[in-house]
Amino acid sequence: MSTLEESYNFMPAVKCPYCGKLAHPQISGWGGELSTRTKYCRYCGQQYRLVVYATTDTEIQSTTAQVNSYLDRIDYLKQRIREKLNKVNNRCAEFAEEFLRVEMSVGGKQN
Repeated sequence: MSTLEESYNFMPAVKCPYCGKLAHPQISGWGGELSTRTKYCRYCGQQYRLVVYATTDTEIQSTTAQVNSYLDRIDYLKQRIREKLNKVNNRCAEFAEEFLRVEMSVGGKQN
């Protein structure tokens, strides 16, 4: 296989929640910080949901506090996804997200 033909899919090692066998499902096209995909086990054929959280960090050594902050962020994202799917308005979260969007678009420049 040449370099151009290589697969750039993410293939995590996960255990099937039904039979417990190790598999490497391909994940392609995921573009969010918290993504879900429906997969089928190649051994038992059962359908399961794979949840992927992606983030970056400058720290090479993870501490327990950093891992807990990731878990807090995952909980927050799950809550926001649930709210958006159920069309629940969370005014505080919407104001905070809009504020962050505006601040990122200006890049901290003040006129």
